[in-house]
Amino acid sequence: MEFRDQEFGSTIHASSFAGERDVSLRFSLFEKDDAATQALYSSARSQTPVSVMFQLGQKAGQLLGIWMKSVIPEVPELDDRDTRVQWRFRESRATGVKNDEIFIALG
Repeated sequence: MEFRDQEFGSTIHASSFAGERDVSLRFSLFEKDDAATQALYSSARSQTPVSVMFQLGQKAGQLLGIWMKSVIPEVPELDDRDTRVQWRFRESRATGVKNDEIFIALG
């Protein structure tokens, strides 16, 4: 058993938890013939972890940032029903130690 001791906005333990947690990511993107897209596909094929960062918003006070330091991307499914090929990455698993799989920041 461990205490949850880094709750947002709290300086005391909120509760305790036992066991593992599952942090995963689903995303899709349009295929591009650039180095970044090819590197992502290569990481998925070799099961090599990559870091992932999402930012929602553009103005101060209206920002949400999500960072995962180590995500093992699944090999994408290809969707070619449209004129552009779309890669769908399903259940890409975030890894970490002691609850550091995902970080969320507001700004």
